[in-house]
Amino acid sequence: VENGGVVDLDRVVLEHNGDTGVLSIVGSRVTLRHVAVRDGEGAPSATRGIAVSAQEGGEVVLEGGEIAGHGHGGLLAAGGGHLVARDVVVLDSRGSAPGSGFGVDADLAGVVELERVLIDRAERTGILLRDASTLTAADVLIHEVGIGLIGDAGTIARVTRMEIDAPSSGVSFVGPDVSVELTDVTVRGPTGASDGGFGLTLTRGGSLTIVRAA
Repeated sequence: VENGGVVDLDRVVLEHNGDTGVLSIVGSRVTLRHVAVRDGEGAPSATRGIAVSAQEGGEVVLEGGEIAGHGHGGLLAAGGGHLVARDVVVLDSRGSAPGSGFGVDADLAGVVELERVLIDRAERTGILLRDASTLTAADVLIHEVGIGLIGDAGTIARVTRMEIDAPSSGVSFVGPDVSVELTDVTVRGPTGASDGGFGLTLTRGGSLTIVRAA
């Protein structure tokens, strides 16, 4: 959907997409209610095989749904795109190419809002924030992923009630100019399967506020 288009989908199943299951760009808005997007084939390139994407000022609102089995990743907001997900499960982001395999990705000033979301079995990372992107999240469970939550320069994260269970590592932010607030966040049982098995790191400057973390 592009150039200001508006689409509402309710109780729809989308399967075996070769590129992107749902894409909203250039000022468009897509609302998905109780939608399943499954088994994105992807390609050897890390630019294909995404379930739901908001890019270049597009917006996606996902209310209840299942995102499962995509080669590159589950949910993406990039280039000023805005993605909202509530009551959603994101499963089995396989990582079909180097650098892929995320549950949720915000890139190039993308904005992501998550509420009551489960991210399970993402090969690279549960939530990835890059290049001045913003995350607001509440009541999120991340299970068996590479790194639970990653952010780099200029990213902003406001997280309330998040549990990261059995990741390779927990939370990592790399500055400069990151701003992170974590409230009621638990990292449980880092395995170190693909890195050092850390719980929380903040490097190269930035601001980190923690309230009731474990």
